[in-house]
Amino acid sequence: MKARMKQLAALTIFSIIFLAGNVNAKGNKAITASSLETTVETTLEMESWMTNEAIWNTSNTEFVTVETDSQLEVEDWMINPESWEVTLEIVMEPESGLELENWMVNENNWKI
Repeated sequence: MKARMKQLAALTIFSIIFLAGNVNAKGNKAITASSLETTVETTLEMESWMTNEAIWNTSNTEFVTVETDSQLEVEDWMINPESWEVTLEIVMEPESGLELENWMVNENNWKI
């Protein structure tokens, strides 16, 4: 029964995807926008609540909440010099001299 339900669900999902993928809209053309086109923006419309001083000059905190960060505290590990000591052994290996190889000076390798 469980396998039959899974098959039915898979068939339903496949059918929806198949049918949705085969939509053919006629009359629509792809419009390419260029940077040379000029767009006209609609004018802004002021509504009464936008200019109402009673809304903006209120102490009502129903819509505005101010979150404050918790007080920062210095913990012991932050000022303990032992926690900041780093013991690294830096080993300096001498570099070998640079050498020219044949491919570097071969004119055929550098022709384009």
